[in-house]
Amino acid sequence: MAKVQQITLVSLAIYLSTLLGFAVAANPEEKFIVEGRVYCDTCRVEFETKISQPLKGASVKLECRNITSEKIVSHSQDVATDEAGGYKIEVKGDHEDEICEVSLVKSPSADCNEPTEVWRKARVVLTKADGVSGTYRFANNLGYMKKEALPECKKVLTEMGYFELQDEIGEEAEDMANISIIALLCFTICVSSSLNYSYGAAEENMQYMVVGHVYCDTCRVEFETKLSEPLAGAVVKLECRNRTNEAITYQSQEIVANSYGDYHIMVEGDYEESDCNVALVRSPRADCSDPTEAWRKSRVVLTTLDGLSNKLRFANNLGFKKDIALPHCTRVLQEMGYYELNQEAGDFNPSSKL
Repeated sequence: MAKVQQITLVSLAIYLSTLLGFAVAANPEEKFIVEGRVYCDTCRVEFETKISQPLKGASVKLECRNITSEKIVSHSQDVATDEAGGYKIEVKGDHEDEICEVSLVKSPSADCNEPTEVWRKARVVLTKADGVSGTYRFANNLGYMKKEALPECKKVLTEMGYFELQDEIGEEAEDMANISIIALLCFTICVSSSLNYSYGAAEENMQYMVVGHVYCDTCRVEFETKLSEPLAGAVVKLECRNRTNEAITYQSQEIVANSYGDYHIMVEGDYEESDCNVALVRSPRADCSDPTEAWRKSRVVLTTLDGLSNKLRFANNLGFKKDIALPHCTRVLQEMGYYELNQEAGDFNPSSKL
């Protein structure tokens, strides 16, 4: 599988060479590839569910502004999503002194064109100074809300544990416009037992809920595939450091992911002057304990000055790599279009590492 990795990189380079480059860049020698996805929130709850739908043909753009002057330094043209709702944007230069965000432009669907309040834009850090040396930067998924929630949303949300309903699932659903309020209320109750932070930030009455997921990269490719597995019992922590002197301003206790690989952290205070990251601590599995280079930590912005008033903040998924890639990885990666192999998928050696 050593050859597989080389073929993967070559094929990606060929594909990405056709993507849009940025017009202005601080350092033309640096290059980043921003990846993300756009979905239709079919339940109008401001987050993804198992019945959310990918939005093919949705338009997004990336824009970077100077941190001090807020002037636009560089921006991309509009980029359309593929059949899976995914997009890729090539960015040239290091943007350490800029705030870069991917934002929604327009939806291709007339019945799903209302931007979500939380995920109409997503910030990406485009500098090697953030401690991540990888070229790929992943933006949180962006979403539009469907005009009317699907009938099966009540059942799906109940299964997720976001709220409890006394009426049976088979009864006619109540007005689904109220689901968003109920979901957020019950979600608050759900995480109220999570770790509380000590006070001392800019605004003591500010409260955020950081939500994330930990997975096992069963193909050792530094990103999630349909073969990736949730890591129940994985341990993470959140740490904030002052942006000037790097002193620790806040630090959580170690948090354990649930049976679905998900975790929730309650954070009190506003951290405008700090860089906050959720980081992997350890894996519960001996055969999947190698932290991914790109996703061993994920930055979260914990201030309302980022333009979002919502208290829910989603960290990018974090991953550990499996010691030996699964036998089906070659076929799965071929289907994803990341590389082309001359040999058949059955020739994959299960003892090899990608």
